Amino acid sequence: MRWLVTGGCGFIGANLVAGLLAAGGQAVRILDDGRAGADSLGGLGLDVRRLDRRHGDVGDAPAVLAAARDAGVIVHLAGAAGVAGSLADPRGDAAANVLGTLNVLEAARQTGARVVFASTTAPLIGAAPTIDERTLPAPCVPYGASKLAAEAYCHAYARSFGVASCVLRLTNVYGPGSAHKTGAVGRFLADGLAGRALTITGDGLQTRDFVYTPSLWRPEFGLDAR
Repeated sequence: MRWLVTGGCGFIGANLVAGLLAAGGQAVRILDDGRAGADSLGGLGLDVRRLDRRHGDVGDAPAVLAAARDAGVIVHLAGAAGVAGSLADPRGDAAANVLGTLNVLEAARQTGARVVFASTTAPLIGAAPTIDERTLPAPCVPYGASKLAAEAYCHAYARSFGVASCVLRLTNVYGPGSAHKTGAVGRFLADGLAGRALTITGDGLQTRDFVYTPSLWRPEFGLDAR
């Protein structure tokens, strides 16, 4: 099986790639534009010579289509991440998350690949806790809206063109290669390792979900996509 991982140089992508290579019998291609600011592949000790690594942006439809050739599964991790960035540049956020996902889905339609789309819980930020798979979306920031629109395109391409897709709403992901992240978990880990007190904003009664990255990609959770 050949996998295409967009955004494969990020820490989630690098952990996925590591899991695929460890599973054996998997050919892995990466499409990444290098904008994340940190290449987690080397940090995990991966032999990058085993990878078909391509520099490109998911906003470039021909580049996505070329990378998707002969891929059985596209794991779409690339895009704009974070609430702050979407508030500063809503148009750029939409271009990366909506049009980038549309390019991936169109490539899958033309090549017959299946798609796994990494979304977020941001579409549910405005919903009352506790949230689960039945919670109706209520985005209140551009980032949540763009991810929700991308999810909708996944459903539309499945119904209109038969593109098999799966949406994962990941939240507060941490693990090997995430030391550079600036979210809550990254800050907690950095402060703890440095012996500093952890800073909690608010009254401390708020709740959050945390996902440990490698647990997403163990073979028993469906790595084998044959």
